[in-house]
Amino acid sequence: MSRRKGAAAAGGGGAGPMEMAAMEEEAAELRRGPWTLEEDNLLMSYIACHGEGRWNLLARCSGLKRTGKSCRLRWLNYLKPDIKRGNLTAEEQLVILELHAKWGNRWSRIAQHLPGRTDNEIKNYWRTRVQKQATSTVAPVGWSWTRRRCWEASASTGWT
Repeated sequence: MSRRKGAAAAGGGGAGPMEMAAMEEEAAELRRGPWTLEEDNLLMSYIACHGEGRWNLLARCSGLKRTGKSCRLRWLNYLKPDIKRGNLTAEEQLVILELHAKWGNRWSRIAQHLPGRTDNEIKNYWRTRVQKQATSTVAPVGWSWTRRRCWEASASTGWT
């Protein structure tokens, strides 16, 4: 028997029946699915008054029946005022290509070099445009597409 199970059985840890019931009830109350305009406004006004951060506390105190993670993602990817909307510019696309060749799928690190763009947006751009375009392009013999690098020599050519 593991130490954790033994401690819980001896009353030295773990959630009791009352705590378990409270956690199950709280999970059942959480709202899922698309956000409403009312929820967006509530989140924006709460952040305007109290600031960003402490997302689990924000979710409970604001009256939103959402998880802290859901609130954080909604704010960072859709509601934050300094987010750029629309298509990426040609310069931004070049920066993404250069930095991806340098760092790979480190989307947050790449996003730091594109003010107003989110890591999620950059990742989606890469996966829907660049990666699909590269796989549909006819590659030279001995070359193959991988998720880690745009194009790399396959092992059969002896290139590394």
